[in-house]
Amino acid sequence: MVGPNRYSSLFRIQMRAENRGLEPGSAPLHQSPSIARATAPAAGMVQALHDIGLSADATSDGEEDVGSYLLYRVLCALPEGRDVPSVGLLRVPEDTEAALVEQAIKAVAGVIAQHMSPLPRARHI
Repeated sequence: MVGPNRYSSLFRIQMRAENRGLEPGSAPLHQSPSIARATAPAAGMVQALHDIGLSADATSDGEEDVGSYLLYRVLCALPEGRDVPSVGLLRVPEDTEAALVEQAIKAVAGVIAQHMSPLPRARHI
């Protein structure tokens, strides 16, 4: 997922999301965990951003926006098990040129792809 970073000039990988309602001040979801941790390889994603010359870090701090809300909801909907999809949130500084955003997305997507489990081969009987 990709969203804006309103509080920093860095590209940021958001590593967790809190149980909040969509609107500020709204009640959290009942019978859900208080936080959900991203499944994407945050350290590798930050390194990939550094490798292409972008300033980046990983953070546990979310923003009170749709991005954090969606990250939480997607993470809570993932099945239990070892082979869950890599899900994280790349936060891009506001006013970043589209070409840099594209480079950043390609860099982090490459890291995610390296951590994907291979699909089992189809068996023809």
